[in-house]
Amino acid sequence: MDLKNKAILDILQKDGRIPNKEIAEKVFLSPPSVLERVKKLEQQGIILGYKAILNRNAISRPILAISSITLSNNSAETIDEVLKYFSSIPEVLEVFHLTGRFDFIIKITAKSLEDLKLIISEKISKIGGIQKIETSLVLQSVEKCIYPLD
Repeated sequence: MDLKNKAILDILQKDGRIPNKEIAEKVFLSPPSVLERVKKLEQQGIILGYKAILNRNAISRPILAISSITLSNNSAETIDEVLKYFSSIPEVLEVFHLTGRFDFIIKITAKSLEDLKLIISEKISKIGGIQKIETSLVLQSVEKCIYPLD
């Protein structure tokens, strides 16, 4: 990946809605050249998509929690089933399959503590193979979602 593509990616990570012309001015390329590069980056799977980042308090989802999960069975089939199941739960924002003490960590959003309790007891705990769930409430977070491109 050349320096121009890295510069384009850096700009798009910070503002996915920036006009193509502005990107072109910042990286000293023509707008058609930038457009072509962005399309190639999308086709190569480097750019996966674009999205709006929402204020969870403004949409009545102030609770953010992290659940650490231990499975009773670590077979490939169980892991695939758990990944697929957690991904299907709308309140689960991210799923991480790990090495170490826990098998999974999931990031959950909820409307209230009561809602969080229901999500854990009626959705997350329903899948077979879970041995233990430890949930922590997030008090503050800084979510950058910007990868360094060195």
